Amino acid sequence: RSDGFSNPALARRAPYDLILCNLLAELVVQQAYALKNHLAPGGVAVLSGILPWRAPQVAEAYAALGFVTVEEYQRDGWVACT
Repeated sequence: RSDGFSNPALARRAPYDLILCNLLAELVVQQAYALKNHLAPGGVAVLSGILPWRAPQVAEAYAALGFVTVEEYQRDGWVACT
């Protein structure tokens, strides 16, 4: 269990090829830099739990760190992107 990436075990086992993040947009944005630091080069992050009107904010925050959105999915009023 961890509050974001604060658990030392997460850092010891990093980097990760895949990180799944199912949080509201505000938290996904807050964790962007930490997520980047824990993701292996060429790794994939799946960001979900995002309301559609907040998706551009999330995409912008991650693009500023060099992430590229590959796919965006919408279902039942929620957005997920890879």
